[in-house]
Amino acid sequence: MTAQQAHSTWIDIRELKSESDSIMGYYFTVTDSHPEPGEWRLKMGGAVILDKFLVMFTVLTKDGEGSEVSETFAMLEGAKHLTE
Repeated sequence: MTAQQAHSTWIDIRELKSESDSIMGYYFTVTDSHPEPGEWRLKMGGAVILDKFLVMFTVLTKDGEGSEVSETFAMLEGAKHLTE
């Protein structure tokens, strides 16, 4: 996706924090206003700190209407670093 294809030229960076404070980080979402056939319309990316690890993630969807984004947030909120 190029800047000319983006729905907005402004990227809103949002904080991502779990209720238990086990993760904290940031994410952004961009939308391609005119995707080519077979290309992704919505891209979400971000990074969170989980214990001593940096976890980076990307979600790509063709329509932005699916549950991929909410499922990603739920997965990140439930993530735990298990030690023996």
